[in-house]
Amino acid sequence: MRKCFLLVLVLFATFSFAGLAQAAPRVVLDGQALNFDVPPTVENDRTMVPLRAIFEALDAEVNWDDATQTVTARRDNTELKLAIGGKAFKNGTPVNLDVPAKIINGRTMVPLRFVSETIGCQVSWDDATQTVSITNAGGKNNFKVNANESKSFIHRFQQRDNNVSNDASIKDIEDTLNDYFEDGGNDYFADDGIDVAISLAGDEDDLAYAIKLDFSDADVHDDLTEVSANKIKTFLDAVRSKIYTEIDGTGYEDADITGKLVDNDQASYYVRYNGSSYTFSWD
Repeated sequence: MRKCFLLVLVLFATFSFAGLAQAAPRVVLDGQALNFDVPPTVENDRTMVPLRAIFEALDAEVNWDDATQTVTARRDNTELKLAIGGKAFKNGTPVNLDVPAKIINGRTMVPLRFVSETIGCQVSWDDATQTVSITNAGGKNNFKVNANESKSFIHRFQQRDNNVSNDASIKDIEDTLNDYFEDGGNDYFADDGIDVAISLAGDEDDLAYAIKLDFSDADVHDDLTEVSANKIKTFLDAVRSKIYTEIDGTGYEDADITGKLVDNDQASYYVRYNGSSYTFSWD
């Protein structure tokens, strides 16, 4: 997905004046006004918009997990995870939220800035009309290159295609995962003492990850069963998303991914992922 450049901080500084509460901001996507059953609102000087309505208008697939109060949105090669009142992730990488997501009248509301930073759109604010304009970077009218740029792009793409990373071995991907999730204990479980070790095995058809969590030096949790299921699922979703990112364009890009997370000291405590759902050994 092509990235949009955004100067949104300046735009939202104008939201604090008293008259704003009289009417909800108007949202326009590629020139077309969007209608919501729950209108946008302003909280802590940030415009909150209905996530599903906007993301689906941008051709993203949106799913809701009621058990974990988590929204998952997918568009092209981007996967977003958003927990109500909690953290947000883009392809496994934490995304800062100025205002936490919340549910208003049955709809998940997120800061408008989250739309621009995660799904790649330009956002502008018209103070006179109280209108937020969203320009979809994926639209055909927003991608313009001259002939030389086009030839250069095609040449680079052909080179990439010829080198399709069968050079990227499973060991390379495994090393990347361990570097990326080195601080996973703190980032996902709020426990800096949890040590994360990831291994990967398989072939171009099937890849399986194996994750060991070591609680020997943990500050908060004694073992895997004391970690909330929501946090575990968020972490494993992030691992899976990162694997998909790393295998994109390689000989493994079509592989099915399964895996298992286990307590390093209590092998009977584990979480297994079968490609579509999670199973907890202690449930």
